[in-house]
Amino acid sequence: MPEIKPYPPKLFLRFFRWYCRPRLTDHIEGDLLEVYIKRVHKTGKRSADIRFAIDVLKLIRPGIVRQREGYKNSDNYSMYKSYFKIGWRNLVKNKGYSFINIGGLAMGMAVAMFIGLWIYDELQFNKYHKHYNRIARVMRNLNVNAETLSTRILPSALGDELRTKYGNHFDHVVMAWGADQILAVLPTAPSSSLQQSEAGQAEETKLSLRGEFIETAGPEMFTLNMLQGLRSGLNDPHSILLSQSAAKALFGNKDPMGKVLKMNNSDRMDVKVTGIYEDLPYNSDFHDRKFFAPFDLLVSVSPWLQSPSFTNDFLNVYVAIGDHTSFESASDQIRDVILDNVREDKGYVAVNPQLALHPMQDWHLRSEWKNGVMAGGAIQIVWLFGFVGGFVLLLACINFMNLSTARSEKRAKEIGIRKAVGSARKQLVNQFFSESFLVVGLSFVAALVAVSTSLNWFNELSGKQMEMPWTNIYFWFSSLLFILLTGLLAGSYPALYLSSFNAVKVLKGSIRVGRLASLPRKVLVVTQFSVSVTLIIGTIIIYQQI
Repeated sequence: MPEIKPYPPKLFLRFFRWYCRPRLTDHIEGDLLEVYIKRVHKTGKRSADIRFAIDVLKLIRPGIVRQREGYKNSDNYSMYKSYFKIGWRNLVKNKGYSFINIGGLAMGMAVAMFIGLWIYDELQFNKYHKHYNRIARVMRNLNVNAETLSTRILPSALGDELRTKYGNHFDHVVMAWGADQILAVLPTAPSSSLQQSEAGQAEETKLSLRGEFIETAGPEMFTLNMLQGLRSGLNDPHSILLSQSAAKALFGNKDPMGKVLKMNNSDRMDVKVTGIYEDLPYNSDFHDRKFFAPFDLLVSVSPWLQSPSFTNDFLNVYVAIGDHTSFESASDQIRDVILDNVREDKGYVAVNPQLALHPMQDWHLRSEWKNGVMAGGAIQIVWLFGFVGGFVLLLACINFMNLSTARSEKRAKEIGIRKAVGSARKQLVNQFFSESFLVVGLSFVAALVAVSTSLNWFNELSGKQMEMPWTNIYFWFSSLLFILLTGLLAGSYPALYLSSFNAVKVLKGSIRVGRLASLPRKVLVVTQFSVSVTLIIGTIIIYQQI
């Protein structure tokens, strides 16, 4: 009795025979069946059926799929090269139209690009700190006059309480106090003691700088990028870490390491430079901190701090939660820490102090608190600017569409001749999309030039420190996607509208644009002016308020 050969799934075999070119069917089908039989003997029929279906789907490619009847194969490269060449000649021939079209689209793209860079910078806030997604500051909610008020000013005893009783929830607990301090450079380091300068020494340079008195774990928690020295440089109570710009301003080109500074003209606050860190970027909440000094130094010269209390409110407390916990669970654990320690103070108990954690990733964009919970903030402005950028780009695309369709009669004969010699509508659509991408590409280059040359001015206007991300692969990927979407959006209506002309009527000169044909353009014009007037009114109102 002859062996019965296994047979592959009929549905997929028929599908293959339907889409495959006839001259390739026998060869490819034979290979498919041969591989299928081997798989049946090796892995079983069920597995072979699945692999056969996958192979059939993977074979769907231009060189194998049969062309529709009457289709003649052509050189796609040459065809698109011709499209771009014709599009370029049209732009050169109609210089005024080209300038308005490219200039308007470039201006809209430049505005959208500026807003995109600004939004990206806002969304990157505090991401300079490597552990930003685990860092939080402690907030305190108080019930005052039937309202819940939120503050980050906390008592001096809270840091030690969190470390000793709740340390299993946190990797770091850091107390800090920010202040402006006058730093003075001494000509030479005192030989006897850091707390006593030599007689007759004159101070060379004095600067008032914003800084932070912070506990020793602070530089490690905030992952300062040290250019000289170590993050552990604050272990000495009479030490200081300077930012690169502060070190430059105080010492010039001299090596600042080991140099002595006097703080607030006090001999008790002489400090030695033990590290230089990279200036923190503008999109960090600590960007204005030009130095970090030991918290113990502040305590040593402030008698009122030497007895920690739960009613002595003046400092901030930052924490880094452990990998095994979350902000919500840690907040639940520490909620009543202050309340548990002030039970005897009836007045304090009446305001019901409750603690909560405010994650670092929300410090900037969700900084508003209402009734003890986060209630938004700058994130609303980010969304608003995103919509404005989208509307501006939409206006530029509408302007492109209107200009393209307004010149439809000049392109009508070209379309009629192309259709008469055998061009299909799909080819005409591709041609107009190619011209659209050519204009969008030129506009994008012009927008890049405008943005890169105006970025310093925009930084001054917005209070930012942004740079063009030339080396960022995501920027170029986003730019390519940006060009693609803009080209499709701007070229869709002209491509579909112009390619729909009837060849006979065009060549006879009897084509007329009726009321219905002009309706889309009228809708676009009304939309364009409506959005423009809305943006202008909004700008005037905001300007008057500011």
